[in-house]
Amino acid sequence: MASSGNNLYIVWPDNKTGNWELFFTRSMDGGYTFEVPINIGNNTSFSANATIVSHEDHVSITWWDNKTGEIQPFVRSSHNNGESFENALMLNTSFIG
Repeated sequence: MASSGNNLYIVWPDNKTGNWELFFTRSMDGGYTFEVPINIGNNTSFSANATIVSHEDHVSITWWDNKTGEIQPFVRSSHNNGESFENALMLNTSFIG
């Protein structure tokens, strides 16, 4: 869970689709009501270990997913308090050394 001002943001794993996915919901009134959850991972692979952060109107969710055939880190960000999210972006895991 993350918060910014009176807004609360929650992400959690669920297998209700028959596949482990990550779902997101938000409350704009301090937790009195929550919106209908949306599927953040939204693919046929396994999504897990989500982390959520927020600051002002920005919300970012990171997680691990095996949609490439390997377990990779992904991120989706919102710049309007979780109203909508950019497409998932796979993070670079290679190191320069």
